[in-house]
Amino acid sequence: SLFVPPYSLVSSIDPRDPVTNIVTAVLVEGVGISWPSTDGSTYTVQWTDHLGSNTVWNSMNPVAGDWTTKTVFDPTGMHSNRAYRGMETP
Repeated sequence: SLFVPPYSLVSSIDPRDPVTNIVTAVLVEGVGISWPSTDGSTYTVQWTDHLGSNTVWNSMNPVAGDWTTKTVFDPTGMHSNRAYRGMETP
C-alpha cells in the first residue's frame, strides 16, 4: 500500500510527570511508502523523476523484512513528479 501523508506527527510523553502529557509535533512534508514485509526478504524502494522508455531508477536504503509493516520516507516526494516502485529479494 502507498501512504502519502501531508505531514508526519512525532509525539512524546514526559514519563516523569504522569499528570501532564507533553506532546510535540514536527511537521514534515514528503511521501511515506508502507508495505507488509516477509521474514527473510529484503525490500528496496526505488524512485525516478522521469518516467519513460529510458527511465533511470534510484534506490533508497534496503529494508529487511520481519513480518511487520515497513515504511520508508522520502522528504522530497511531494514536490516533484516522482514515481516509486518496490522490489523484493527473497
